[in-house]
Amino acid sequence: MAVLEKDSNNQVQDLVNKSIVYLSQEDKRNRHMVGEDSTFYFNWQAQLLCAWIKIKKTSNFSLEKEHLVGLLEALQKTSIAQMSFDHLVATVEVACYLEGLSHANYVRKILKMNSDSLDKWMLREIDRSLEFLYDVQNSSFKYFHGGFPHSKAAGEARVDVTGHVFNGLSFLYSNP
Repeated sequence: MAVLEKDSNNQVQDLVNKSIVYLSQEDKRNRHMVGEDSTFYFNWQAQLLCAWIKIKKTSNFSLEKEHLVGLLEALQKTSIAQMSFDHLVATVEVACYLEGLSHANYVRKILKMNSDSLDKWMLREIDRSLEFLYDVQNSSFKYFHGGFPHSKAAGEARVDVTGHVFNGLSFLYSNP
């Protein structure tokens, strides 16, 4: 995505646009949003849309809006949106959930995609993720400082979780 800023002849932008057209096809999106990796897929797609929208050289975002709405509708039906975050849930999944929701929320602000029910749901899920991650971090302080374990039941540090949480927080509190 960083290459797009230096892409004077729009070759890279055309390729990224083609990939978004491909990824936003309902059957492709739905196939990825029903598997075990749906949380991670959503996160990757939300980050892609966020980076793309910040760089795209046109102002028509109808495809991106449609794709984001489809992703969020599918996300609400996934297991992570339905389950309680207990001691068995992996912190990396919750951190990626938070990160994806934060990026999606940022994109929705940029594109002025307001919806009271979706706004409330997203903020509730972001709060739920933050509460879980805060609880996990506080309960693990006796073992290590400044990071996150794999789960409430495990003690090894996960550097990637810290990165996902930091990235999510940075977009959560950014103003477009």
